[in-house]
Amino acid sequence: NVSFVIHDIEAQSAEIQTKLMREVEVIDLKRFKVMNNSIYQKLS
Repeated sequence: NVSFVIHDIEAQSAEIQTKLMREVEVIDLKRFKVMNNSIYQKLS
């Protein structure tokens, strides 16, 4: 019974990690777009 609880906690932490990874990816994408825009404006 205890091992089942531990497994459940591991599954939850894995879910949280993937959610965090997705959020980080989105933030990085936004930063990348902002960087691209500023470079584009400097060139033009």
